[in-house]
Amino acid sequence: MKPNIHATGHFATIVLVALSASGCGVVHEMRPQAEPTCGPDGHGTLVGWAVPDRQADRSELASWCLAVGPPMFEAEPGQVDIARGGDRRIDVVSWNIYGRAGDVPQFLRETVGFDCDRQTGARHFVLLVQEGVRRSRGVPGGVAGTEVAIALDPASQVRPLDIIESAQACGLAYFYVPSMGNGDADHATGREDRGNAILSTMPLSDPLAIELPHEVQRRVAVTATVAPPAGGSIRAVSLHLDTFPGIARALTTGGASRERQTLGLLQAVGLGGPVTDLDLEGVTIVAGGDLNTWSEGQESIEHLLDAFPDSPAPDGKPTRSGFPTDHIFVRTGADSPLLALADSYERIDERYGSDHHPRVLSLTDAR
Repeated sequence: MKPNIHATGHFATIVLVALSASGCGVVHEMRPQAEPTCGPDGHGTLVGWAVPDRQADRSELASWCLAVGPPMFEAEPGQVDIARGGDRRIDVVSWNIYGRAGDVPQFLRETVGFDCDRQTGARHFVLLVQEGVRRSRGVPGGVAGTEVAIALDPASQVRPLDIIESAQACGLAYFYVPSMGNGDADHATGREDRGNAILSTMPLSDPLAIELPHEVQRRVAVTATVAPPAGGSIRAVSLHLDTFPGIARALTTGGASRERQTLGLLQAVGLGGPVTDLDLEGVTIVAGGDLNTWSEGQESIEHLLDAFPDSPAPDGKPTRSGFPTDHIFVRTGADSPLLALADSYERIDERYGSDHHPRVLSLTDAR
């Protein structure tokens, strides 16, 4: 029997109308929170938190907290030695390192010109990490559905450094906040969790964890202020948006899952409403991450380009599985000496063990 084309088209129209209508009532508003969502963070009030204002989001996120340990923050880098003049140009890198698969020291040595063994480099850099894995005895056992593992190596294979060990071995300042557990395995040195991080050759301050509206998994963006030695100020943001949530979830959000997370992020950063009390006047804001986008015309990218008007134009190059999932965005503060070099924006062809290509953008001191 032939399908009824008119009936099928009518059904599709109803579904689209339902998606649109349901999405109109879904909020993305964020609010500050004095206490960390997932218990003590080990830093007192040093790490700030922004969480969804919607109670349903907070309730859905709560179980994910059972599988993660505390954030980790190291404000000062070690005695890194940057070549003379290397503070006039700062590389900003965004990279989903796929757990322990991405070789951070090798990438830094071959692409950024930084030798972790000697802790010396050609110029300063900020590395925005997604899917960084941390192993610690402080990571508890979670609940089913919150500990999906990635990049697990065979037991006989020597595991590379985790994200905290990499940062410490390279002498970098760092800010790491886990989003979820990375498997339910017990190892000799503890369990694993994974999330976003910022690693820097320059000092970090004002760390803020941003727990995004819940869609598929718990996602916590991280942001901190970077202090270039030549002056000026950079607010760095590392984010990771969800994949497509499925039909059931789309029916409750109007298919606006990543858009809702993007708008919540912008509000928490300070570009869509007053959530933090940071003064962003004169501050250059750089946001990078894995948006899980399959085209550059998606609304999440359009919102970010509107909020970050000094961003380089998307180049259409795929960064994972043939899709342009990874991006960097820039907003130059009024009177900021730091400007983005549009012609420096590139996709690194080598993946260094990850399933994502890194993205690099350079800032220069225009004074």
